[in-house]
Amino acid sequence: MHADMEAQYRAVVIKALLVHRARWGSRAVFLDRNYGPHGRGKHVARRDNIARLLGYGFPDIDEALACAANRATLAGYGTIAAGEANIHRIPLPQSLERVAEPRTLSVTVAWFSPVNRRHQAYRRAKLEVSALRDLETAAGVSRSGGQPSNHSVPRGTVFHERYDGDQAVAFVDDGHVVLRVYCREQAGALDQSIRYGIAVTIEAGEGIPVYDEVRARLAVPVAARVP
Repeated sequence: MHADMEAQYRAVVIKALLVHRARWGSRAVFLDRNYGPHGRGKHVARRDNIARLLGYGFPDIDEALACAANRATLAGYGTIAAGEANIHRIPLPQSLERVAEPRTLSVTVAWFSPVNRRHQAYRRAKLEVSALRDLETAAGVSRSGGQPSNHSVPRGTVFHERYDGDQAVAFVDDGHVVLRVYCREQAGALDQSIRYGIAVTIEAGEGIPVYDEVRARLAVPVAARVP
């Protein structure tokens, strides 16, 4: 994967891939049942407490690196400065358009940040990731359960979220999910560019040729984009 990748990006791409297939697993079920707070309106706080113990969960490195006919993982990287935004266009498999077929989408962005030890926020660089169109409209998916809340995700130097669904939607943006990575200052002035790695996985049920269809839509050789 990315045999021509510049050495300076390898660490952030590896960091993204280490987290990319992480899951809470059965431990989260136990903690959700036995770890507070409980009661009406406490769901997000309980998810935040579970995230303090489990983070993003337990990585499955083999899945992050392996191929499957019904799954495609795209990995990339970039450089960004404070106040800038980078756009990443993720091609969707044609077989999932206008069909009520289960699918999942996983998005991970990882970076390293200079720090300010005299500031409460500590990290100078904060990267934010968003879809230019609502993902229910663009891909027929919504945010999955069993993961840190969207309040926990922005606190570190990894953005990792999973989405799932089975809605039959007409694809937009020429059949792409368009992701926006934005960099902002968080703990004082940020006077240097930040390197980041990004990983996106699209997965569907058995029999859906996700890998081949995504590969066909890429304008670069498969070895450079799809592990």
